[in-house]
Amino acid sequence: METLKLLALHTEELQVISSSNVHEGRLVQLVALLLVAREKLLAPAIDNSVDGSFIGQCILKELALLLDQEVKLMGTAHNEELNRCRQMKDAIGSMGLMLNVFDKAGGPIDRFRYFIALGVCISSTLFWYHYFFLFILNLSKLSLDRKS
Repeated sequence: METLKLLALHTEELQVISSSNVHEGRLVQLVALLLVAREKLLAPAIDNSVDGSFIGQCILKELALLLDQEVKLMGTAHNEELNRCRQMKDAIGSMGLMLNVFDKAGGPIDRFRYFIALGVCISSTLFWYHYFFLFILNLSKLSLDRKS
């Protein structure tokens, strides 16, 4: 993890790599990058015309493209392509949820990783209950935000 962190923080291609992970639907790789370079990936985008982070914009653009493709495929007999498109749309949607979790709970996750690196013993059960609670809280807030 430390090697990945060093590489992620010292490369100029981090946005290209993360964008590629979004485009290919590679959730695990994106989560690994978020674990080690959250601040860099969630920094506000340089383009002032749109709010949000670069990676958030990538996710939204990819979802828009997939929704467009899904609508076009609905009227055809290409069921296999339609199913692949829907699976990819679900994967990208999961990335959006994970991005929200890292945005809201990234600080505590970073502190936990720091304490683990120092060798401080923390009850893993207590840790997972705490983060499960945070995750549920964030999901419920997300669903409330969508209803508003």
